[in-house]
Amino acid sequence: SDTFRANLLLAPNGVGLGLFGSSTTVTLTTATTGSGSYPALYAAGAGNSSVRDSCFGNSGGDGGKLERASWIDIARSTLTGGSGGAALRLEGASSNTVTASLLSAPGGTGLSVGSYLDTFDMSTTTGANNAFAGLSVQASTAVFVGAAPGVALSSSVLRGDSQGAALAFGDAALVATFTALAFPAGPPVSAASHPGSVSFRNW
Repeated sequence: SDTFRANLLLAPNGVGLGLFGSSTTVTLTTATTGSGSYPALYAAGAGNSSVRDSCFGNSGGDGGKLERASWIDIARSTLTGGSGGAALRLEGASSNTVTASLLSAPGGTGLSVGSYLDTFDMSTTTGANNAFAGLSVQASTAVFVGAAPGVALSSSVLRGDSQGAALAFGDAALVATFTALAFPAGPPVSAASHPGSVSFRNW
């Protein structure tokens, strides 16, 4: 196991902080980058790790990215992405939680949740059952959900702008539950129909 506490990490052209193993604890850490190719926080194939009270910023791309990672718990943290990027992007990631955090990406996407299609049988997706609660999200498109089953988003404030939406959906089928969300500005939902099973509660 590894512990990162009270660190300032500056990586102008690379990953600010990379998590590639398991049982890693990150607290009171700030990591920044200006790379369009590498996120400030990158968890690839990692698992059973926690990020607390930390800040990750990328002026040129994604603030944070969870790729094929599982059981990553992010709380009380701030992630900022650049135009065209995402504050936090999940790709093929499963069983992760993000709570009580601020996600911001002017000109980009606040939270993007997607999955990978298995290249062998072309029917199985990797990336499911991610939960988000108590978020404040501000971006052109606050939250985008693609083909990622089991998405749960609750008790959050989503702010999109006139060029995007507070909540947007991809073309593929999905299973998602949205509970007690607030939309202070911008169009709430970008698509009139959402393929798959989508439940809205306390709307």
